Amino acid sequence: MRIGIDVGGTHTDAVLMNGAEVVAATKALTSANVTDGILNALETILGESGVAEADVEAVMLGTTQFTNAVIERRELSDVAAIRIGLPSGRGLPPKAGWPDDIGEALGGETYLLPGGYLYDGRQLSDFDEGAAAKVVDDIATRSIDAVSIASAFSPMNPGPEHAVAKLLREKIPGIRITESHRIGRLGILERENAAMLNSALLPFADRVVDSF
Repeated sequence: MRIGIDVGGTHTDAVLMNGAEVVAATKALTSANVTDGILNALETILGESGVAEADVEAVMLGTTQFTNAVIERRELSDVAAIRIGLPSGRGLPPKAGWPDDIGEALGGETYLLPGGYLYDGRQLSDFDEGAAAKVVDDIATRSIDAVSIASAFSPMNPGPEHAVAKLLREKIPGIRITESHRIGRLGILERENAAMLNSALLPFADRVVDSF
């Protein structure tokens, strides 16, 4: 048996399925404390069905909490944004063109490093591990929970992103990192923006998942 829960802005829906058969379902107003709403939904469908918890093989959660966090500019963590691509892109730094309020919500720490690749696989410029180490040292002195790393054409060659992530993990154990090649395509600005937002949501995501 499986349970599916959808937490929307207005209602929290839950359904208990036995294969294609709906065994129990409930709909309730989404509570201010989302965790309470999820627990109440679970208790309702398990209580109505009489199914034991041990008989449930999987529980799946769908939620708009992360979308709402971005829209409402809340639950967003400070992010250090590292771009690897100098000398290219110096005039268009990370968060260029962002609305002021969301840019401020993510903090103002951005770093530009040489390195990255061109579309044909050639190196854009040499990766400078010494410069990267100085960036990591600076981040370590700040109260920052999360870092995004975006390198030019990293979906083709993620080496520079891996190198900076390795330095960060060695210097700051437990730091949350998004390497942009894992979540985006070739365009660096779109990929970088997605990586920054993903990093900003990681601490919140940890709390949601732990509560669930």
